[in-house]
Amino acid sequence: MLSFALAGHRFALPLEGVAELTRAFALQALPQAPSVVCGVLNLRGEVVPVLSLRRRFGLPEKELSSTDYFVFAAVGARRVALLVDRVLSVDSLSALPAEHTPNLAPLRLEYVSGVAAVADGVVLIHDLNSFLNAAEDVELTRALASARPELT
Repeated sequence: MLSFALAGHRFALPLEGVAELTRAFALQALPQAPSVVCGVLNLRGEVVPVLSLRRRFGLPEKELSSTDYFVFAAVGARRVALLVDRVLSVDSLSALPAEHTPNLAPLRLEYVSGVAAVADGVVLIHDLNSFLNAAEDVELTRALASARPELT
């Protein structure tokens, strides 16, 4: 698992879904995209939507910083970048299903597949497959298609 920090919480993604990491850089707006999309970037000629975990989990927004990272991963057949505060480590984690955990309010646990206990707290295992619902995926596809000439 790749673990990362976001708004004082620790999350992780299964490593097999992670393609690469980069320091954050300026984003381009994507009009008519779902609210969870904070912009797009051009990665070696590929337009990649950037998804805000803060928005998805109901965490406070913050300005993009040069100390932030983009985690490039696959959501189904779509490549996306997740905006995170800090990349922490690659670890083997034993996770319990999210429904077997104590109350982790105010986080929205429908996007968490499990929770792993670590020495100094818990790590929430993020479920990329549930990140975009069907309507958001269609909305994102339309927004990318309509903006494509300006983005490349």
